[in-house]
Amino acid sequence: MAKKVEKEKKGPPYKGGSPAKSHTGAVPNKVFAATDDAFKAACINAGVDCTARQASKYRRGIGSAYKAQKGLS
Repeated sequence: MAKKVEKEKKGPPYKGGSPAKSHTGAVPNKVFAATDDAFKAACINAGVDCTARQASKYRRGIGSAYKAQKGLS
């Protein structure tokens, strides 16, 4: 009889949720908004609340906070 060859597993098992968050260790936007000092300062300068939505825009290089920090508005 031939031996079974097991496939090599790549990374941890998938447990639901976003694959990007569970596999790369990325910080969720909600946590980023609460902890990043540069982001908080940009929000204050732009006059917007430090929300997860604004953090998402900031990290993608768009939004009021990002523009205020870069001097684009």
